[in-house]
Amino acid sequence: MLKRYKWFIDYYKKSYIIAIIALIFDYAFKLILPYMIGNVADNIFNKNVTAENLKINLGICLVASVLCYVVSVVWNLNVFRGDDTIRYLVTTKLYDKYLKQSPEFFEKNSSGSLMGKATNDPYALGDFAGYGLMSLFDSTFYPILIVIVMIVTTDFRLTLLSVLPLPILVVVSNKIGNKLNTTFEESQKSFDKMNDQTLETVSGVRVVRANNLKDFQRKKFQDRADDLYEKNMATAKLIAWYGPIQKPIEVMTYVLAISYGTYLIRTGSITVGRLMSFMFYLNLLIWPMIGMGDFISVKKQADASMDRIKEVWDYKEDIVNKSDAVDLKENPTIEFRNLSFKYPTSNENVLSDINFLITPGKTLGVLGKTGSGKTTLLKQFLRFYDVEDGEILLNDKNLTDYTIESVRERMGYVPQNHMIFSKTIGENIKLTNKDATDEELMEAIRMSDFEKDLDKLVNGADTLCGEKGISLSGGQKQRIALSRALIKNPDILIMDDCMSAVDGTTEKNILDNFRRIRSGKTNIIATHRISQVKDADEIIVLENGRIVERGTHDSLMKQDGWYKEQYLRQTVESAYEKECDE
Repeated sequence: MLKRYKWFIDYYKKSYIIAIIALIFDYAFKLILPYMIGNVADNIFNKNVTAENLKINLGICLVASVLCYVVSVVWNLNVFRGDDTIRYLVTTKLYDKYLKQSPEFFEKNSSGSLMGKATNDPYALGDFAGYGLMSLFDSTFYPILIVIVMIVTTDFRLTLLSVLPLPILVVVSNKIGNKLNTTFEESQKSFDKMNDQTLETVSGVRVVRANNLKDFQRKKFQDRADDLYEKNMATAKLIAWYGPIQKPIEVMTYVLAISYGTYLIRTGSITVGRLMSFMFYLNLLIWPMIGMGDFISVKKQADASMDRIKEVWDYKEDIVNKSDAVDLKENPTIEFRNLSFKYPTSNENVLSDINFLITPGKTLGVLGKTGSGKTTLLKQFLRFYDVEDGEILLNDKNLTDYTIESVRERMGYVPQNHMIFSKTIGENIKLTNKDATDEELMEAIRMSDFEKDLDKLVNGADTLCGEKGISLSGGQKQRIALSRALIKNPDILIMDDCMSAVDGTTEKNILDNFRRIRSGKTNIIATHRISQVKDADEIIVLENGRIVERGTHDSLMKQDGWYKEQYLRQTVESAYEKECDE
């Protein structure tokens, strides 16, 4: 029953052991009170009450109450800390798992689903680790102890008759719990869909407003919210059914106990005080039976959440280090040898028969039409996917012979789709080098020609960027992303069309800085602007994933191919734009 949660119970074992020991003492002190009250009642009915006798009985009750409070605090602290602990462990483990996954994983799982698993589901597990396990302890050890005391102090027949209706609670709870598992899982999936809808709307709010899609998006969100409401109500109805069912069963136990108890008093089998004690014990016994139902309910919800979380935990990571992988300790010679690649979800190659060699300190330019495979080629350097056809060699050793961390540590990457976090400009840039000084920060900003923009901002580098850099222009975002890579000062800098949104003057300033600071280091630049790769040591032109032209700028201009045609066209366009600006 608890096998799948063994990992957590083992982790929190000491606290649970302390809680169980404290709970046993709690039970003992609670069971003393009804017995002492019964004694007092018998003394009153038998007219044997004395001041000394009353003081002793009430003193024992007072001490038992105080001790009961103390041990209750101990076991509550140890049990309910498990609630927050399991949420922390689950969320941390999920986050760590997310960070290790390849792009394929995120293609298969929506952002809303992953967010739900990292937020909603850990709370269900937390409820189980705290309230759920408390209910389990209460509904197993406690009732057994109570029944034994009832038999010993009162009467076996009265005990048996009174507890007969209580197992019905457990049976009903189990049936409701099974249905609850299904409805709760459906509710969580509906929550994921609403998360997706919310993220989609927030991310694309400018498009929504610009195209007057507010009513359309509001209707979509309302549909998601209505579906979630219906699923949650289905779960709530099942839980609501359980409460009314408890009451008739509780009443039945009291009626049986009082009826048969009165008969036993009349026959002289028990005293009035013992029946009073018995009724107190019976009242204590009701909660464990309810607790068993609550445990089943909470566990079913936790099981549904655990199934969803296990989907992530058990997902086999695509990109892992080999057992004998070594660290890359220098700027390597990079060779792509007969490399062909297709995405896991595709049947056609995106790259075919790619061959080139980059020695340390050289610059490779990658050109081609949209969809020619430039971005896919750059991703191979970072090992986002493992190559199945061909090889990527670093110093004549396969890329997979090196640890992923050491390879990526040598590289700086400026993606085409830049990501700006909800931090300050300075914090965004220093993500790749948290120990960078303020001077190093400003140097990186100057290298990306962002200083002139920074001067216009009231808070300078301390300006908050907003969600995904919503307060910044496209060109500013690109230059922050470029600064982030430059402040790392990597041996290998990979830039994927990262200056497409900047004007010609800014581009020229960046390239001038680039030639100065990146001299002697390896650079790979993918772009559609030839001006950015004109001075590269080698330029390759991709078409449908194949290299159709290669060489230096001068040699390519002699080939009368796509490169020359694009260069002449872009030169004319640049001259025209410059003339218009003047």
